[in-house]
Amino acid sequence: MPIKTRYAEYHILSIALEIIALALTKRDTKVGSIAWKYIDYIKEHYTESELNMDKIAAVLKIHRTTLSRIFQAEMDVSPGFYLHQYRVKKALSLLLESDLMIKEIAENCGFAHVNHFCKVIHDTTGMTPKRYRKKYLLSDEAEGLLSE
Repeated sequence: MPIKTRYAEYHILSIALEIIALALTKRDTKVGSIAWKYIDYIKEHYTESELNMDKIAAVLKIHRTTLSRIFQAEMDVSPGFYLHQYRVKKALSLLLESDLMIKEIAENCGFAHVNHFCKVIHDTTGMTPKRYRKKYLLSDEAEGLLSE
């Protein structure tokens, strides 16, 4: 079945990365533990717009470069990309699952500026957040996106 939208491609890649990360990472090793601590921290703090690699590295008491190298080796993506992808995934879910205003979704997903948020969503889906919401809330495709 052909992939119909850029978001569908992005969503499939996102799920694949998460499955690979779960399969390959060993939580009980020191290296795997660092990667998982990073992921756990993101899941708890992704809403903070000032969240970045330096802040997380300081919290984990590890040098930024070491964290980046370990995370990249364990997860096969950069820590910055993972944070970005996580925020976008949450934002796209909120666009379909809530009636929050676009600005509120941006703030709730850690985007400091709504204009930047709109550009990121457009780059990911090929649509503005408003158009994305309207298209998928009025179509049968939305049900498929939400159930994935």
